[in-house]
Amino acid sequence: MDRLRLFIASCALLVSPIYIWESGLPQVAHFLMLPAIITLGWARAQQWPDAFRYAIAFALYAACVNVVVYTIFRDLRTLYAAFYYPFNVLSWLVFASLARGAWHGPFLKWLPILLWLCLGTQAFIVGTGFFSKEEASRPTGTFNDPNQLAHWTLWMGTLLCINSVYLRRSIWNGCAAACVVGYVVLLCGSRSGLLGFIVLLLGLAMVLMKPHEEKRVVSFIYSRLLLLTCASVAILLLKDDLKRLMSEHEWNALDRLLLTEWAFELEARGYDRLIKFPEHLLLGAGEGAEERWMMHSWFLGEIHSTPAGLLFSYGLPGTVLFGMFWVTHWRQVPGAGLKLVALAPWAYSIGTYNLRNWMVWVGLALLHVMLSSRPNGTQRSQQIAPAATRPCSSKLRTWPTRKAYPTGVNLRRSSGQ
Repeated sequence: MDRLRLFIASCALLVSPIYIWESGLPQVAHFLMLPAIITLGWARAQQWPDAFRYAIAFALYAACVNVVVYTIFRDLRTLYAAFYYPFNVLSWLVFASLARGAWHGPFLKWLPILLWLCLGTQAFIVGTGFFSKEEASRPTGTFNDPNQLAHWTLWMGTLLCINSVYLRRSIWNGCAAACVVGYVVLLCGSRSGLLGFIVLLLGLAMVLMKPHEEKRVVSFIYSRLLLLTCASVAILLLKDDLKRLMSEHEWNALDRLLLTEWAFELEARGYDRLIKFPEHLLLGAGEGAEERWMMHSWFLGEIHSTPAGLLFSYGLPGTVLFGMFWVTHWRQVPGAGLKLVALAPWAYSIGTYNLRNWMVWVGLALLHVMLSSRPNGTQRSQQIAPAATRPCSSKLRTWPTRKAYPTGVNLRRSSGQ
């Protein structure tokens, strides 16, 4: 049953970029994930990670808040949100339970191939213009929105970087993934995606600051070139050279960032609700039913920020529960550089609300699966191999076992020997 559940979940991940219906409605990946969720009844409770209690508590609280709001305002979008979070938590559990299952090793072996297949397909579609749902100049790939494309791409890049550096002890996959992510983000013109990509680059630069044993020179040169590029862009931003260069492509993320009117954006993205309706910060206002803000705010869409939207929609209880759930994953990440890499998708979420997005929960689950393994691919829960076959440095050497000596025999040499 574990093997079938793993196959279904992998297929759902593969088709996760395909959006057929409008945003907010279930997509192909959700329908594929249903059989895997149903078969969770056969999974052992010992395979459920410790973070599950925070996740299920948040999902139940969010469902209760949205059901109450729906009974008052009768907005179907509110009712959808009540079902999305329990579904996303169960999807997270399907992937996260693999960390303690028998298929943990094979899944980690094929995971980078699966991620590269997804990322490469979207990069090809965006770069060639082979397919796009939007007639404007910003490509969307197979998504409904350029921001959805940028968010999903950042998760792919983050997972590939951590898989490369932590599990494979190599920098090449991580650097290549960062290049592809930057290519897609800049073409789709997502300002939130650009912010996440900058955090990804900074985290990767911190990782490369510490040279690897096999590639000291390459790591040193690459990290210095990366810092030099960032410094050059920062200097050019103070002048008109880069702005004039980027103005040739109106869809470019840097150009949209430079033309942003921040005072206008704060109200145009719904941040003013936190000040105008502070009573909802206690227990939450739920999602949907935006008509209730009509008399006080001119923007009636959802708040364009995950932290602000989480606090306003689910109050302090929901924020604390999800915060504990997220911190449990983030604390697993080793090293300051990789911790910063893991923050890239969340840097994106500062300017866009994406907590309902299926990839947020699946990305955290895949992060948990990778970090539950040792760098050599074995599970952390497995026992250490006997000393006679324990690997030393990069090669497997055979160490002599300790002999049994009679009691009282002094093994130390005397000064006369």
